[in-house]
Amino acid sequence: MQIKRSFLFMSGLLLIAGTVHGGNGDLIVNGQVGVGTTTPSSSAAVDVTSTTKGFLPPRMTTAQRNAIASPTKGLLIFNTTTNVLNTYDGSSWIAVGGGSGGGYTGTINIHTADSCSTTSIQVSNGLITGVTIVPDQNQSPCGA
Repeated sequence: MQIKRSFLFMSGLLLIAGTVHGGNGDLIVNGQVGVGTTTPSSSAAVDVTSTTKGFLPPRMTTAQRNAIASPTKGLLIFNTTTNVLNTYDGSSWIAVGGGSGGGYTGTINIHTADSCSTTSIQVSNGLITGVTIVPDQNQSPCGA
């Protein structure tokens, strides 16, 4: 009797979730899954709703991240080595966003249309750290 009740309970859960196919321990749900909501968005595969809690992606070191076999484009993890979200862009892992520990670092050079000056913007971890404007006195009509 206990087995029959457990089976009916599990069958009911599966019907609520949608069409389910299993194999090798995998659970595949066709439709939307709502966490914290009974009406998940029809445009989302997973809809997480909360005003008191956040979404926690998988957390791993850089070495563990790099050991993921054939990561899918768009895969998201929290890198505990760098304390930054990482996403896979289809060819490499990149840091998401700027601020401490993530974002572009380098120099961006901007040349004016009249070639009279070059503006160099220094960037560290996605934040502007300096701007230098260098006039070009050797270009006509700007200088001698």
